[in-house]
Parts: sequence; C-alpha cells; structure tokens
Amino acid sequence: MLSGIVSSCYNTGTIKLVSNNLTDVCPVSAGIVGQIGEKASPLKNCYNVREIILETGNEEGKERRRASITGYIGDYEQNPTSNCYWLTGTADKGIGEIKKEVTDNTEEKSVEELRKLTENELGEAFTADTIGINNGYPILKWQLESKYY
Repeated sequence: MLSGIVSSCYNTGTIKLVSNNLTDVCPVSAGIVGQIGEKASPLKNCYNVREIILETGNEEGKERRRASITGYIGDYEQNPTSNCYWLTGTADKGIGEIKKEVTDNTEEKSVEELRKLTENELGEAFTADTIGINNGYPILKWQLESKYY
C-alpha cells in the first residue's frame, strides 16, 4: 500500500455517490478522502464547504460512511486527521466510521468561522481570499499568482 500525507487541500464541489447495489453495506462518500486504511496517509490542513450526498438502496450503510472530511478510518491507534474543518450542513459529521477507539477531531464551523480560518489553523500553504475567487474561503497561496483566475 502506498503512503504519504494528504495536506493543504479543500473541496468546494458537491460530492454525490449513487449506489443501487443492495448488498453494498459500505458505500463511502466524503469531501476530502473517501477512506483512510491501516497504512494510508495522514490527512491534515484541509476543509470542505459543499454537501456530501450518498444515495443507496441499503439503508443500514446509508449514513454510516457519509461524512464531510473522510468516510472511514481503519486500524489507526491515533487519529490520522489534524486541522480539518467542515461547513455546518454539508454532512452530519466530519468522519463517517472509525474502526478503532479514535476520537473525531475534525471541527464543524459556520460560514463566517470558515472564512476566518488563517494559516494558524490551516497551515502556511493557505491565505485569505483577497482576490475573490473562492467566495471568501481561504485559498492556497499559489492561487494568488495563478494566471488562471
């Protein structure tokens, strides 16, 4: 299995998973990373501001792994997420299902609270959206110099 770090990222697009398979008990739908396995990458310095939708014929699994940051965390002794934030209303929780006794340390925030996040909370790759390309939510510093905006 590959490993590394997923860091300094954000999601501003709605995520929708549709599964008509009634035997699929573990559909995963999340804003940043679908699932983090036993030897997978830590996730840090990220946020999600859009809705996470999971449509499935299996009602048992429907809400279990729908989350704003990651849908599932495997065999970690400590939580692999840090400095991860999500907008109220995008999902019911930041982490969908956790295999071990790990606390969900993601933080739910209002629109105003998310827009005020700085590099102190999100890491040095982020800055304020002073050019109006992300509805006032923090952007990555390289975006200030991008010719595509």
